[in-house]
Amino acid sequence: MNRTTVRPVPWDQINERRRDQAARAPGAPRDLDACKSDNCRAKIRWAKTVDGKRMPVDFAPDPGGNLVRVMVAAGDWRIRVLAAGETPPADLPRWTSHYATCPDADAFRPKRATAPRPRGPESAAVAALAPLGPATVHTGPPLTVAPPAPGLLLAVDGPSLAHRAWHAYKRTNMTTPDGTPVFAIYGFLRLLAGVCDRVKPDAVVVGFDDRTASVRRDRYPGYKAGRPPADPDLHAQLDRLPDLLAQLGVTTVTPPGLEADDVLGSAAAAAEAAGWRCLLATSDRDAFGLITETTRVLRLGGTGGDGVAGAPIIGPAELVDLVGVRPDQYRDYAALVGDTSDNLRGVDGIGPKTAAKLLAAVDTVDKALEGGAPTGTVVGAIGAAAARKLATTLAADALALNREIMAIRRDVPVDVEGCRLAGTRDQVAAVLVDAHVRQLVDVVADALCPSPPAPPVRGHLTAVARPAGPPPASPTAGGDEIAPPLPADGPRPVCPGCGQQCAAELPAAQLDNGAPALTGGTVLVDGVHPYGDLVAVRVGDRWAVRPITHREAYPHPDNRRRAHACTAYPHTCCAPGCGKPARMYAGGPFCPQHPPSTPPPHWTGTPTPPPAG
Repeated sequence: MNRTTVRPVPWDQINERRRDQAARAPGAPRDLDACKSDNCRAKIRWAKTVDGKRMPVDFAPDPGGNLVRVMVAAGDWRIRVLAAGETPPADLPRWTSHYATCPDADAFRPKRATAPRPRGPESAAVAALAPLGPATVHTGPPLTVAPPAPGLLLAVDGPSLAHRAWHAYKRTNMTTPDGTPVFAIYGFLRLLAGVCDRVKPDAVVVGFDDRTASVRRDRYPGYKAGRPPADPDLHAQLDRLPDLLAQLGVTTVTPPGLEADDVLGSAAAAAEAAGWRCLLATSDRDAFGLITETTRVLRLGGTGGDGVAGAPIIGPAELVDLVGVRPDQYRDYAALVGDTSDNLRGVDGIGPKTAAKLLAAVDTVDKALEGGAPTGTVVGAIGAAAARKLATTLAADALALNREIMAIRRDVPVDVEGCRLAGTRDQVAAVLVDAHVRQLVDVVADALCPSPPAPPVRGHLTAVARPAGPPPASPTAGGDEIAPPLPADGPRPVCPGCGQQCAAELPAAQLDNGAPALTGGTVLVDGVHPYGDLVAVRVGDRWAVRPITHREAYPHPDNRRRAHACTAYPHTCCAPGCGKPARMYAGGPFCPQHPPSTPPPHWTGTPTPPPAG
């Protein structure tokens, strides 16, 4: 951990870094290393946190660890700290910071003068989100007595998603036969389907801005005045989206004189009153002020459909780690910093770090300005120069305007039960074919059309005999030959490490000079997953799975499989004296030199031999 002292690594696998990374679980911490403490010298990995800082973690995954992986951009895996009370999926690998296990952690831990984590009454959130006008008060059961399995309302920022789709798919220049651009519509539906496929909401509402009037611009004519004019093609496609979504069975709301942010705030309030959970999908930071124990923000930061899978879900704890303030403090924080995209100037001399320190010290801006002169607490937190600027009339006027303009309405009518998805696959197909985006029929129908839960997936991915005559035509999506579904009958293999039942045990394959070839082992998988790290391939007359290579073209979602990530093994060979990188086979993790029938030294069960062939 001491980066200034270079010592020889005490174990011989340090030079096998590439093979170790190739065998690790997707998203696991990279950068194999060894602790430089003379009292430790343990094998570790260097991971990158969501805020871009490096953190040493123990080499092996820890089922009781408090760190989990998250993809912040396409291919950019990082780690984050589990929120209080959060229970991650059982198959999600977890890690422990080496600072918590190293005997000399205090000597190597970076010394940072950070402000204490702010604490305070949560009731301040109500005052911080005061509406511009009279608001409807939603009553309901307290959050502590919410139903044991509340529904999930997904509230989507329509303009935010449309702008991301516009920039991501503009290069495709997709048009209808008469030349009308539809690439933004295509990208919007693909992103929306990706969000729904990831979070599986019970109801969806999409909010849009009223582009004909604005109460905020009436209050402040300079609101958003610095933005360049939008492309007319973007507005033409954006105006088509509400009607198109309505035909697909998705509820849309365009409040008069207001914006999509107000729809998201009202949806969150309505969901809490109904005892539901709410997830706000947006790239706008203003939604951070709406976070509560039952409301989270899915921060869309990538472009294209692949960015949805790794977009972070931000709750109260994640917001403190990311920004340094609580959700009920965020409007004060934003008012202090300002928003250049909305042409709202903040307080001179106060940036994001200074604003976070101020609110950590005095909790609210109102307390900082009590008495008209900066107190010793304020001066100690942000310095005398910034404290003097905060006490000026110019700063007070800027804060008052920003807090009023940034306030998100929570009284727009949103019927939670009425937002349930109600479209059918035939309806989706007809609408998308008419809109000239027929490529998305299956993707959108799978994401938006409610269907009964599928039975548990069991058994092996068996070979299907080819019919006589010419081979069948390949599907349109990606040109892949679709693997047969996993049969529902047959035994479910059990991982010998963690004891979890898996979906299937499949022959392992790898690319050999560009062609798939069997390796002689088998791989445990947890089923079909559109973002899985394995892809089903045909090897002769058999179906197998192989790892998806780096920068490989996006395989067909029906062909992707999710590899079983065992929390009991560090993905290295269990044979005594080996320690080489390996994959998790049915008999335990083994390298290519050791057959899967060889039992691990600390496992007493009966290994499952690989299938013949």
